Amino acid sequence: MMLEQKNILFLSRKEIWQYIVNNKGNSNVYVFVKLSNSTKDTILRKFARYLYFPYYFADNWDSFEECINDLTWLQADVSVNIINFFDETAKIEENNAVYLDILMCASRKWASEDSRVFKLIFDQIIKNDKKFIKLAMNKNIDSK
Repeated sequence: MMLEQKNILFLSRKEIWQYIVNNKGNSNVYVFVKLSNSTKDTILRKFARYLYFPYYFADNWDSFEECINDLTWLQADVSVNIINFFDETAKIEENNAVYLDILMCASRKWASEDSRVFKLIFDQIIKNDKKFIKLAMNKNIDSK
């Protein structure tokens, strides 16, 4: 089963680094998240730092969802690339599921508006994870 959406990529580690090299430039922002050992606080702080979340950002999922779906403080030509790494032994935990759900919803929002490049890039390892597929399928990502 493949999960496809124009702004969601499943790449090997080598392909991820090649993507970064091929798309380097001032108009790209990259947020790297290693989900197997990242806490909720670590994830939220990382996004706040690299995407310059505004002063009113609170360290909670609701505030994260609001900010990731807004991004008006970034210049319009800035491409947002969120790269999610997993270990082979990683499992999607509750916090990771909330995080991924918010990202999937934001991805669909940005894809439908076509106003900003917003890419989710995942380690290929996660592509066959049953929890990930269930989460993605529940949110209507096309399947083939």
